[in-house]
Amino acid sequence: MDELAMVRAELARLEEHERKLVKQLSDIRAAASAQKKRLDELIREREPPIQRLPLEILSTILQIAVRGTKRSRKETLALVSRSWRDIILDQPSFWSTIEIDDERSLSHVREHLEKSQEAPLKIIIRGELFDANDTIREGLDLLVPHANRWQSLFIDTQTFVPRPVPQFILDRIGATKFPALRYVNLNLRIWDNDLSRHPIPDASLSKYIPVSTLVELSLSEDIPPCLLQPGSIHFPVLETLGMFVKDAAAFFKAIVTPKLKILSYIVGWQDTPSIGFSGLRDKFCSVRQLSFATRRRLDTLDALALCRAFPGVCHAYFIQLSPVLLEEPRKLGISQN
Repeated sequence: MDELAMVRAELARLEEHERKLVKQLSDIRAAASAQKKRLDELIREREPPIQRLPLEILSTILQIAVRGTKRSRKETLALVSRSWRDIILDQPSFWSTIEIDDERSLSHVREHLEKSQEAPLKIIIRGELFDANDTIREGLDLLVPHANRWQSLFIDTQTFVPRPVPQFILDRIGATKFPALRYVNLNLRIWDNDLSRHPIPDASLSKYIPVSTLVELSLSEDIPPCLLQPGSIHFPVLETLGMFVKDAAAFFKAIVTPKLKILSYIVGWQDTPSIGFSGLRDKFCSVRQLSFATRRRLDTLDALALCRAFPGVCHAYFIQLSPVLLEEPRKLGISQN
């Protein structure tokens, strides 16, 4: 065979091989396209990852998403899927936060009480000029019969009466036992400090809030001095205390907290640590963590007073405040539980 014939034969062989490879590539592309189509179908048929989560984890995520008491948020999420709707409507924990104020109707209170079944309750009371508010009175009438379920209580008041909680709230709460109450947050704003014109029915703050079972307490703003008698407020199991109050020195002398472990304290405009903590040696030996926020620098006397008042502290945090932050203590962690 001459060279020309050999070249033609080799070209024919290569062209045949090319046709086979092109066909093979075409077959592979068709097969890949079919697999992609099937993959898309399977993905569409399969539940999204969040729907495949264990019920407990999905429930926790949804509870974070609907945190608070806005019904619209619950309704929006309940429309996402049947499973989400069933979780939100059927689990009592989604209905255990109940808020009463001077604007809402009470239908949501009745609904939450029914759907929360026997779950622990988080009660939130907000409003202004409480002494004239029938909605809050009626709301308390609905809630107090379930006092055995109250686990946390947040009261945000704004009143011209120099009491930490207006009288009709005291009448309903003061005479009630709260065996499960563990957390209390009082955000108090009192505009009239002329105590002589508004007699206090009982000169002890412990008469106004249930202290025997509390493990966490947050206080901000005004507490009349007549309620802060030395050694008058006993918190037998209190472990965490956050405070931004006027006359902190009187408050520290008034409380007895044998199991207190964590203290967060925002120093008021007129408070001086060296004075506020004087005479408190060994009173707070159980405290292990101290968060201390002030707009002024600590001097040597302040530091010594702190060391003597809190000899067992292992972790201390000191925050330098601007005047703006001092007026807004909730930004620093003293807020609703």
